[in-house]
Amino acid sequence: GVLSNLLVWWIARRHFGERAGLVAGLMAVLCAPVMFYEMTLVRTTATVFATMLLYVLFDRAFDRGTVRAWLTAGATLGLAMLLQTTFVLFGVGAVALLFWRRLDPWRAAGAVAGGALLCLAPAVIRNAVVGAPLISLSSVGTVTFAAANWPDTDPTRGWAVDDKAMARLMD
Repeated sequence: GVLSNLLVWWIARRHFGERAGLVAGLMAVLCAPVMFYEMTLVRTTATVFATMLLYVLFDRAFDRGTVRAWLTAGATLGLAMLLQTTFVLFGVGAVALLFWRRLDPWRAAGAVAGGALLCLAPAVIRNAVVGAPLISLSSVGTVTFAAANWPDTDPTRGWAVDDKAMARLMD
């Protein structure tokens, strides 16, 4: 959580100046939801940190343009995708930006893909060994979607699934 706040400060300072960095850093430190996620170790804490770190690494890779910088950003993207599969959208957006800005996109995109695949390889190998779909990183996507969109779902209850109703639906 502390590192996430430092990354918020660094990003704001880099793009908007010292004063904006200070204000953004203070706002991040004093933001109640962020404080809650920092005090309660949940996946969201790691997701916030991974998002900030990915932004910083891709921002630096855009500046430097080296294969090493793109490979590092790609490897971090692969690790973030192991944390939460929705990070694939970040990767698609970053690679699209590469092609839009025409910054030697094929070499950079190859390095990003190579770094990501290197980190995703153990999960793919595991899936092959256990007979799961090779690129499946989550086994509960359908259940999560159905339970979160159930007609009487109350988001204030937290994660509570009606096992019997879910079994009937999945059947």
